[in-house]
Amino acid sequence: MFQNYFSITLLLSCWLFAQNDAFATNLRIAAVEWQDLRETGGGVHVQLELRWDNAWRNDRNHDAAWLFFKLTLPEGAGYRHLKVLNAGHEMAANLLPQGIAATLKPSADGAGLFVYPAAKHRGDVAWRLRIALDPAFTQDRELNLWHCRLEAFGVEMVQIPEGAFTLGDPDTTALRFGALYRSGGAGRPDGLFSITSEDQSVVVGEAAGQLCYRNPQPEYQGDLQGELPPAFPKGYRSFFIMKYELSQGEYAAFLNTLSDEQTQLRVNFGGRDYHDNRGTIYLAANRYQTEKQHRPCNYLSWNDACAFADWAGLRPMTELEFEKACRGTAAAVPNEYAWGTDSKTRLARHVNPDGDLAWSEGFEESQLTDANRDVFGASFYWVMDLSGGGVWERCVTIGSEKGRAFKGSHGDGRLGWYGDATNEDWAKGDPDGEGWGFRGGGFYYFNRSYSEFNPHSPVAYRRYGAWAGGNRSVAYGSRFTRTAD
Repeated sequence: MFQNYFSITLLLSCWLFAQNDAFATNLRIAAVEWQDLRETGGGVHVQLELRWDNAWRNDRNHDAAWLFFKLTLPEGAGYRHLKVLNAGHEMAANLLPQGIAATLKPSADGAGLFVYPAAKHRGDVAWRLRIALDPAFTQDRELNLWHCRLEAFGVEMVQIPEGAFTLGDPDTTALRFGALYRSGGAGRPDGLFSITSEDQSVVVGEAAGQLCYRNPQPEYQGDLQGELPPAFPKGYRSFFIMKYELSQGEYAAFLNTLSDEQTQLRVNFGGRDYHDNRGTIYLAANRYQTEKQHRPCNYLSWNDACAFADWAGLRPMTELEFEKACRGTAAAVPNEYAWGTDSKTRLARHVNPDGDLAWSEGFEESQLTDANRDVFGASFYWVMDLSGGGVWERCVTIGSEKGRAFKGSHGDGRLGWYGDATNEDWAKGDPDGEGWGFRGGGFYYFNRSYSEFNPHSPVAYRRYGAWAGGNRSVAYGSRFTRTAD
């Protein structure tokens, strides 16, 4: 019988730094090992312990962990993405007294699997899981498995359920900031635009019934034409979205799996002002490290973001999905933020003097309810920070042909030779590409005057929704999605 155990890297979780670490969701993986038991009738499995604090599953809101696996090669030679099988997974043990059971749902393409509470729940979860791996990697003659390292990664996600919703803002003030609306003919505003089906024909333009927008600044306008193909993710179909923005710890972990050639283009801390403006990733002892594991990752280019999404088996989100994740199925409120009101008065989540996105003293995420979303900055589905406060959200735009060509393909975990995403339907190019834009607002500097986009932006405001300018910046980040199978 051949049995092998490899060292692992602790999961770099998707939670943001808070003034008190107990406030954070704190998703983590430990005790990871893999076993090849095929000679005795078993299979190839990875066993691990998965924990996160303050998980929740109720009638409307569902969080989950997206897990995926890499075999990291020695001496900077890169990695192999390990696929999971479509069956054979189990919760081996519940690690909390009277804890909730876990559901394990592998993706159809084998890129990873979702894990979430099997019934209604609010509170901590801790499970020992056994996950069945596709054994194909054990037959790769180029691999010396004794010198590789099995690594488990995970990201906390929120499921956005299937359903109709609206785009735009009932207040015409939003039109000055490029908000989407339904055209009544010749580009005249005629109310909100409804998304009622994933197969719905959506044509961008000024004719009656089309999806329209106006931007007073030509450089931000986009082409205002074209039809969204049936495969373009419109937000009606259920999808998962990262609960928090990509963190610096997660990005450093990503860099540590790449080959030397891939890191040359994907390291994001080459600018002279990076470490002066909340950037903390650095190279030491041939490993990428960070002083702030949970701080939102800034200074990301579009290609950086797409590379991470492809590597993680995720994909970019569209700007239609952005509005769905913010507003959900609720009726639109004039000039509303993602938390459902037009006010920031009660918001208790800000960038503190240390540069961390943190809760105000006395608040912790376990207190979040539908009634106090405006305190915690949570969306209709309890997705955090979609209306800014941390970094801008990059979204696939409807305002260019390259954006509209997006078919919603998922990353397969494998990057190109120089660390680029390989999905043909994803827009590419820095800094002069097109096909994406910015939504939600972002925090720049303490001495910068606040505006409609710094550091928070109402849901429908999209002055930069069709603008793909800019490469890496103090306020540019990302988060990613995955269509529900």
